Amino acid sequence: MGTNYTVASGDTCESITADHGLAIDRFLEDNSIDFHCQSLEVGSTVCADQKCRLGTVPENATCADLLRTNDFTLTGLLSWNPIIHSTRNNHPTLAGRTIFLSSSL
Repeated sequence: MGTNYTVASGDTCESITADHGLAIDRFLEDNSIDFHCQSLEVGSTVCADQKCRLGTVPENATCADLLRTNDFTLTGLLSWNPIIHSTRNNHPTLAGRTIFLSSSL
């Protein structure tokens, strides 16, 4: 069973994921929350599980860059981060995003 969290006034998807050590895109997917976090409602319960080692995607980074500087496979990177397209052609839109760099702490 995952860890549940009750959304409080002032919470944002970014604040919840930062407080719980979560990658925002996995949080959005696991909780069926829209990309812009407009469907997050105060008082609702969300799953705040899947703790992992996080990292921020650098400007102009490629999957190859991330693989070179971390100890994981391309398969792991893609499975932990559904926001990364399997064609890996959406890197420009990922700069500054928080992603999983490992499946657990």
